[in-house]
Amino acid sequence: MSTAALIQIYLSVFSDDSPVFAVIGASSAIIVMSIALAKMILLIKYAPTERYERVTHKRLYGTLWADLTENSFRKYYFWFVSVRSVLLSYVCVFLDMYPFVQIFMVLFYQIAIVLLFFQGWRFKIRPVFAESDLNFITMLQEAFLLFMKVMILVFAFMRENAKDSTLIILGWLIILPGAATQLLQIGYSITKQLQNRKKLSNKIVLMWNGILGKKKKKRIKRVQRPRVTSVSSIALARDNGDDSIIL
Repeated sequence: MSTAALIQIYLSVFSDDSPVFAVIGASSAIIVMSIALAKMILLIKYAPTERYERVTHKRLYGTLWADLTENSFRKYYFWFVSVRSVLLSYVCVFLDMYPFVQIFMVLFYQIAIVLLFFQGWRFKIRPVFAESDLNFITMLQEAFLLFMKVMILVFAFMRENAKDSTLIILGWLIILPGAATQLLQIGYSITKQLQNRKKLSNKIVLMWNGILGKKKKKRIKRVQRPRVTSVSSIALARDNGDDSIIL
């Protein structure tokens, strides 16, 4: 949506004839998108501290920082990714005549995102996500995207003088990291689905075993239930000298 709106605004600025309703719609989309980004960062920043309000707030808006560590600015990771998408749309539309400016803007922003996963000059890995597996996979995806943007920059520098075979190799080096990020995401999603299904099946088996255990206990109690004899039968047996019914 952001790309289409920016393209429409671009055309309205540099075109002599542009529909008024299209310009109004595109401008409205940009305004709504900007308000949404501002609202997102406020919802993340000013999350309630009281238990009940926090549970309600997280139930409504928890996807904005789901699985992220909530004790630092790293909880804004999804917001940074959203801004990156808007930045990509902006540079593609308005800076199409300046490819190096496009590449450097996107490259520096990608470096900033990758640095979220490291701490200090020793580049110690720090948890952006609460789950270590997800943290590692996401860090690897961002590193692949960084490598892809570096290769785009190299391609832009060499495309005038390099041989066709070299440009083909650079093209594959641009495509493969993007494909690797998608494969990592798909693989992780499939793995999590299998783990969730296994947990669900284990719960169903435990529940079924519990139901069968309760039925078995009831059956045992029913078989071992003592014989109940009325008071009148016991008195009549005593009068007749038969004590077996009492035992």
